[in-house]
Parts: sequence; C-alpha cells; structure tokens
Amino acid sequence: MGNLLRRVRISVSVSAALALLIGLGLTALLFASVRRVESQARALQFKQHATLRINAVSGGLSDAIEQLMVVNQLFNTVGVVSREQFHAFTAPLLARYPELHALSFQRLVSDAGRPAYEAAMRRREPGFSITEFVDQRQQPARRRAYYNVVEYIEPAAGNEAALGLDTAALLTYGDARSRSRRNGRATATGLLSLVQQPGSGKGFLVLAPVYQRQAPQASSRQREQAVIGETAAVFRVDHLIQTLLGAARLLDRPGMSINIYAAASAQPAQLAFSSGAAPPPAASGASALLPSWLLYDHPPPVATVFYVAGEPWFIEVAQQPRSFADSPAGSWYALLGGMLSSLLAAAYIYSLVSRRSIIERVAGERTAALQFANLRLSEDLALRKRTERALRLREKVIEVSANAVIICNAEGPDYAVEYVNPAFEAITGYSAAEVIGKSLKSMQGAGHDQQNIAEISAALREQREGHAVLRNYRKDGSGYWNDLFIAPVRDDAGLISHFVVAQYDISAVMRFEAELQYQAGHDALTGLANRHLLAERLSSAIADAARAGAGLWVVFVDLDRFKFVNDTLGLPTPRAPAPACGWCSSTSTASSSSTTRSATKPATPCCACWASASKAPWARPTRWRAWAATSSWWSCRATRARAPACACCNASPKSSPNRC
Repeated sequence: MGNLLRRVRISVSVSAALALLIGLGLTALLFASVRRVESQARALQFKQHATLRINAVSGGLSDAIEQLMVVNQLFNTVGVVSREQFHAFTAPLLARYPELHALSFQRLVSDAGRPAYEAAMRRREPGFSITEFVDQRQQPARRRAYYNVVEYIEPAAGNEAALGLDTAALLTYGDARSRSRRNGRATATGLLSLVQQPGSGKGFLVLAPVYQRQAPQASSRQREQAVIGETAAVFRVDHLIQTLLGAARLLDRPGMSINIYAAASAQPAQLAFSSGAAPPPAASGASALLPSWLLYDHPPPVATVFYVAGEPWFIEVAQQPRSFADSPAGSWYALLGGMLSSLLAAAYIYSLVSRRSIIERVAGERTAALQFANLRLSEDLALRKRTERALRLREKVIEVSANAVIICNAEGPDYAVEYVNPAFEAITGYSAAEVIGKSLKSMQGAGHDQQNIAEISAALREQREGHAVLRNYRKDGSGYWNDLFIAPVRDDAGLISHFVVAQYDISAVMRFEAELQYQAGHDALTGLANRHLLAERLSSAIADAARAGAGLWVVFVDLDRFKFVNDTLGLPTPRAPAPACGWCSSTSTASSSSTTRSATKPATPCCACWASASKAPWARPTRWRAWAATSSWWSCRATRARAPACACCNASPKSSPNRC
C-alpha cells in the first residue's frame, strides 16, 4: 500500500480521509449484513416459539378428546353405568387433564317416557326435572318428541345448573349431534355460553354417541336408531388455553399475541381466545428508503389450521415490532467495531505515509535478507532431494534383496513387526499383512527345539547386536534353516527405537553338511555305519558297559565267496546281497544295537544273510556264526533241529537248509 500511495502522490490527510470513508462504507455493509442475519434468526426463533404454542394447544385438545373417547368406550362396552361408577371412572381423568372443564352423560328420553324418567331421577335427586334455558332463565322444558337430558356430570360442584338440562333445545347442538350420530365419531360444537357459568366466557362441547349394545350400526340410519345418548366433554376456552399454555409459561412472552378462532379462518365473530395486543400493520418510524428489517425486528405472523374433533380451528401467533436498539445484538458490536476499526485504519494510513522513507529502507534490508534466506533455502532443498534419493535407493535395495529383512520396534516384550521385504514373503510364505503388528518372537518357531534362541532374546533384551542359526517354519509347516543377524537402530536422540533383522536361508548348506556328515560315518553300499563310526560307537559302548558293570556282545559275520556271487549274478538284481544282508541284520537287531560293515576289502559284505543269492549251489555258506545284541539275540546253525526259524530270512532250516 505504501508503494501505491507513493505512486499517486497524494497528501497524508487525503490518504487518512480516504481510508476513513472506505472503513465507514465497509462498516455500513457489515452492519446491514449482520442485521439481515439477526432479523432472519429472530424470525426463525419466533416461528419456533409460535409452533411450540400451536402444538401445545392442538396436542392438549387431542389428549382431552381422547379421554372423552375412553369414557364413551366404557358406555359402549359395559352399557349405561351408575352415577357412582361414572364418578369413580372420570375423577382420575379430570385430575390428570385439568383442561377438561367437565365430563357428562346425556340420555336420549322420549316424550312418552319423560314422566317415568323424572320420577326415577327424583328418587336419587329430589326436585329433579328436565329443564331448558329461555331468555337466560332456567325453567321446565317444553314438550317435544325427544329430550337430550344431562343425567351425569362430573365434577358435580359448580355444574349443578347443567344437571337435568335438555340440550336438544340448544340450536348450536343440533348440527354437531346429528353428524356425530350419523358417523359414530366425536364431533365438536360451535362456540356457546355455558349455562353453569353464564357470562364467564365462551365454551364448546365435544359429543360422542352412545349406542345400544349389540345393535346393528352398519349404516347411518341404523346408528341413528341405535343411539341412546351421548357422552360430552365440556371446555371453557379461556380455562383451556390458560391450562395448556399458562402452566408451561407460554403466555408471558412480551410482545406476542395469540388469537384462536373456532373457524377455518380469522373470523372476528368466531374469536374464541385472544391474548396480547395485536401488532400494527407496519413498523412505525421505518424510513421508506430503508428496508424494515434494518431497524426493526418484525417477523411475519405464524398461522395454521388444526382440527378439534373434526371441526377446523384457526390459530394465529404474531409478534410486535421491536427496534434493534432495544436489545444488545451483534449488529451493535459490528457498528461500533467497524467505526473504531475505521478510525484506527485512518490513523494507520497516516502513520504509514509519514514513515514512507523508513519503510523503504527497512524494505531494502528485508529484501536482501530474503534473498539470502532464499539461497539457503535452495541449498536445503537440494540437500533434502539428495537425501530423499539416497533413502529411496536404500529402500529399493531392501525391496530387491534376496535375503529377508524385518524391521520391528524396540518395545518389549512383543517387539512388534513394522516392515518385511518381499524376500521375507517369498521365503516364509507369509504376506506382509499377516505379520505386521505381530510379535517378532512368534515367528521363531517352538522355543524348546531352538538352541540359539536365547542369544536372540538376550540381544533384544540388552539392545545389542546378535547372531544365531535357527530353524524356522514356513506358512505351509515346512521347516527351513536361517542364519539370523539382529542389530539395533538408533533415532536422532541416540535412543534405540527399532531393530533390523536379516535372515539368510541356509537350508541347502545345512542339508549339504548333514549329507557330508552322514557319508563320513556310513557305508555307501549298505547304508550301515562304517569302520570309523564303528570305532566311535564301540569305544562309547565299552565305556558305558565298564561303568555299568555289564557285558557287551560283539558279533562278526563273515560272508565267503561274496565277490564270486556278485561277479556271477551282477548288482542289478532286485536285492543285491550286500544291501540285503545289511537290511536283514539292521531290522533284526534292537534299536540300541549298531550294525556296521567293517570289511577290509571293498567287495566283502558284513551281513549274515543272503536272501537273494542263497539258491546258488556254489554260494552255500561253509560255516555259521552266531551274533547277538545287547537287548536280544538269535542264532542260526546248520543243525536243523535247533532253530525254529531264521530271523533274517524267516525260513525254517529243516525245510530249507540251503538258504541260511
């Protein structure tokens, strides 16, 4: 802004005045916007309050009429009850719903039955007679075809004048009673004066027909013929509204008016209730050049039609206009704040223009500082890009590594896994989603068969490097050997936050070492232990026998002319003599014994049984030798009667002497 003021070359006072005018204009716009929002908010708030009162009136009337229907259902179900029963049934309803002025039962009496009815009623109510009101005076009813006589009314106190009243003489009853009897539903009368409280205000009744029990009611004519009377709910309008709204403190809102009409529109002749002063047609004092909402809050009236026992009623709730200055609101604060801000802005512009030279000098210094900061920032960005490239390279190296890499956190005792590379998934068969979040120790297999697992546990616990050769298991259950290295990773503060684990699959190396170890101690032809392993086992067995003070059997079986047999029959026979002899002797001895081949010549076997070459006449053994093991022994001799069967070929010497 300083550069702009310098280019247009205006004076300090003009700059301040221009800033003040702009600020005041913005303040006026802000004030108008806030006032519009406040006016809409107060209109919405008024609508909510008005709806609350409308719902209270309509809902309270519906509840009261529902109680009338309860009483009517009693008469239609049980029949005409006694006065005591009527009192006992209606007293709780009147106490629970005070908006009900009275509940009554009106019996339909014919002119012929009038004397008997009056005589029966005088036995309970001395001096009872059917009456009517003529010129605001109560007198005996004139003769007519039918009478609708108030037989019961509760509460009795205050309603004595209505007892015995013939409502058929009232013209306001006729239309409502006729519609009620035809359709069988409750129907409200128009506004009328209550005889029990003359001059106290307007009221109305809701009538519900009572029919003879089990009488047909399919058509309107049948219902008119089956009617025996009506149950009626008496309402005094001022008492009703005071009860519904006054108890909930909904009538004491200042400036609000409520008008209720017993018609579908606002007809002055049908005004049933009025509260508060009616608002003027327009807000006084409002200028024709300004909208009314700018200076006054005048929400539109809320009017609606609701139904009372099938009859439309109209209610209108209005609010008198109020000046925005009557109550503190956001528009006041916006106006005062805007004016204060305008003054401060003008003062700021004045100070800004007067200190133009200082600002130019400071701007030059700041520009140089910003240029230097931009240079440093460019260097930092270049360094960051190099670091990011290096990190991405290391990440790619880990991803393409043929060895499994695992990263876990340093929080024991679980050491949850946070990352595994694709090589881990290929080696173990587990996907990254299956192992991330799980314990590192759960991936090491059973602890009882891991000799070096203690080294890994110690390295994790002591937060140091560790190395061990472990046997793990893939997802399909197959085992594999891996050379495992573990190392701690420190964060910027020097604290160990993670561990990195590298696994090398050495299953092929372990198989090769096992095969070499096996071949070093076993004969390649027969699969039996060779002379070196024999020497080790014999030395160990001699030492064990010496410590235990037990005997030791060492049996040597010599096979003659073995080279001649092999040269004659050849090795591709189904079971060559040397492997067959080794198989027979190893399966015939106990598990604690050892069978070895200790020939000095490569073609000499160690077995005492020739299963496949025994039928050759030149291969008959020249002598028999006995051999035994530590836990069991057997013998095979040329004498046919001694041995029942040969343990190596399962043949009897008596039946086949040439086989063993």
